[in-house]
Amino acid sequence: MSTLYLQIDHAAGPGYPVRLGVVDVDQPGAVRLEDVGILPVALPPPPAPGSMGSYLHALVADGAGPRLAELLHQADVRSVAVDVRPADLVALPWETMDPGPGQRYLFINDERPWSRGRWDDTGPPVPALGPLRLLVVVCGAKDQTLGAEEEIDGIYRAVSRSLGRIHLEVIDSPPEWAALKQEIVDLAPHVVHLIGHTLKAETQSVLEFTPAAPPTWELTSDMISQLWPEGPRLVVLSACRSSRGDPSTGAASMTDALKAAGVSAVLGMRGDITSSAAADFAAAFYGALADDKNVDAAAAAGRRAILDGAPAGPDWHYPVLETLVPASHVLPIRYGVDMPPENLTRGIPEFAKLQSFVDRSEQRRRTWWAIDPEGLPGHRPARSGVLMTGPRGSGKTWLAQASLLVCFWRGRRLHYIDLKAQSVQGELGETSKDWLGMLRAIRDGTPGCHLSPELDPQAFATFNARLNWLVKNPPTAAMPTQVQGAADDERQRFDPEAGQVSPRIAAIFRDFLAALETAAARQHIVLVLDGVDGVMEQSWRDYVLPYLIAPLANGVPGVSLLLIVPLDLARSHLPGDDVVTTMERVEVGEFKQAQIDRVIREYAVKCLFNPWQVGKFQQFFCDFEQLQPAELGKIETILRPYGPGGR
Repeated sequence: MSTLYLQIDHAAGPGYPVRLGVVDVDQPGAVRLEDVGILPVALPPPPAPGSMGSYLHALVADGAGPRLAELLHQADVRSVAVDVRPADLVALPWETMDPGPGQRYLFINDERPWSRGRWDDTGPPVPALGPLRLLVVVCGAKDQTLGAEEEIDGIYRAVSRSLGRIHLEVIDSPPEWAALKQEIVDLAPHVVHLIGHTLKAETQSVLEFTPAAPPTWELTSDMISQLWPEGPRLVVLSACRSSRGDPSTGAASMTDALKAAGVSAVLGMRGDITSSAAADFAAAFYGALADDKNVDAAAAAGRRAILDGAPAGPDWHYPVLETLVPASHVLPIRYGVDMPPENLTRGIPEFAKLQSFVDRSEQRRRTWWAIDPEGLPGHRPARSGVLMTGPRGSGKTWLAQASLLVCFWRGRRLHYIDLKAQSVQGELGETSKDWLGMLRAIRDGTPGCHLSPELDPQAFATFNARLNWLVKNPPTAAMPTQVQGAADDERQRFDPEAGQVSPRIAAIFRDFLAALETAAARQHIVLVLDGVDGVMEQSWRDYVLPYLIAPLANGVPGVSLLLIVPLDLARSHLPGDDVVTTMERVEVGEFKQAQIDRVIREYAVKCLFNPWQVGKFQQFFCDFEQLQPAELGKIETILRPYGPGGR
């Protein structure tokens, strides 16, 4: 992919040199530019604000001459990087460039996006396995003037439209810089999105933080340039005047500090952007990133969303994107599945219902990080799976499936088994299974569940053949050893009268694990076992726990286990924690009072409530001290038919 690089350099002689070059950003190498013109040091006086876009476009067109038009006509030029270096020119609103009647503003064109960039060579891109990890930091959660909730609403809209492709976590009012820095290190976000107020002191910029408990504190541009942690590839400063300000003040801007700290791209605001504009921008920006758009195209989509909502206002050109690497290298998020997001929710009903799944971000992160740690930074302890517990009705199954959705996009095979579901074949133990009925249920999949197809019959051929022998005979030399081709399970019940019960059962479980490992050799399998009370307690305790759960918890190549056990069954189904000590333990409970307002708003936004309904929803729950997830759906059913004026 080629980028047109347009550079306006520092003054030399009579003016500012203008240089151009077409750079293949997919090929590492130096940026080579040719001199094509010059801008005079004494620029024509700027016009009234309404004509600034035409004025700036004319400056570039005149300075770059016909060579610019010639290069822009090349079909392989897919984006434009504008590198303006003189300080007095940097502060101009280049994002407003207007090519003339009947043409779109250049910086809202996401088909050939324009952005500010400064890089000397392309370098190799460093792809990251999705999802896009996004950390939103609200500097003052109680500060109503920030309009943070509206902006987060926009991000919720993007997340709900691109399920599983953005992992969002929100931090409210971090108490100090050390705590915020540690959160950035621990959560390892690709993008940090800061919502707050900036101030300009004599020598630097300041971002204000107002924790719930005093004192307030300030993050200065000096602190950022010296102490910002490695890892984030993009920082969005949704704060008034967070981008480069008036150079005559001598104030170091927050964006300059972040670039000095080595952040690949920074997006700041060069004006007092309204809350509604910030929300529109965020929804379009992160929605585009989730759709595999590059960061420059996402910024263009965000500006266009603001312009569509308020065409007469200036907010659309306030977001300023600056990159230190090619825009396509900032967030090269890759996925293991090549599928439009909308096809996923249409084709898999279990995922479609997650449209209204809310919060649980920490539990989701811990779940899929333990299940699938590939590509995560740092030295994280290896886990063989996850034990998910919590009261009944707390949303464990939804949480598990929301975590599976992330694993799906990462290219893993999902195998969700509801052990209380009726078996594929009619047999004794259909909904209350013994250990053998459970193994067959895992192999055959859960009927009617799109997340649970039959496992590879060829991988289980040897298991089936040996099972047919072992259910009625002790192991002998005549027993099948290796089967080529297919073999069907004759679905006979286990006969304890045939003798050698324990060795036979142990051999069946070993064969099952070997078949599961063979099936996983083609594609990593995430095995979820839900509805464990659908297995007879004695079968579970005597056979399933030691012969299946313990080996999976200790690690079977290519297989990750997610075991869901309600709290009331923990004592009977997990006697002693030694069996599952290697698993990550994730607990799910009711939402606490501090979470409720944010959870309610997220749910209402994802359910496409109108503003009146959102307000009524929040009002209804305002005095709740805790909230069970199931109650959200009940109240939504009540409020959905009513509009403004309803009772």
